Amino acid sequence: MDLERCVIVLRNHMEITCDSVEHSLGVIENNHSDEISAIKIDASDGSNIHSYHFNTIDESLESLMNL
Repeated sequence: MDLERCVIVLRNHMEITCDSVEHSLGVIENNHSDEISAIKIDASDGSNIHSYHFNTIDESLESLMNL
């Protein structure tokens, strides 16, 4: 699967949209985990886009690393 988009939602309701795994990981690392409220990942399998919603940093990091 390939990353289409990663949206990082901060507790102040600001959303940061990333188009690469590296950018997504950098944004997550630069924001303290208590500042992030959710992470939404859209990934493509070549023909369909699948959306995933994570409430924990650990789950989202694991998913990003697998893309």
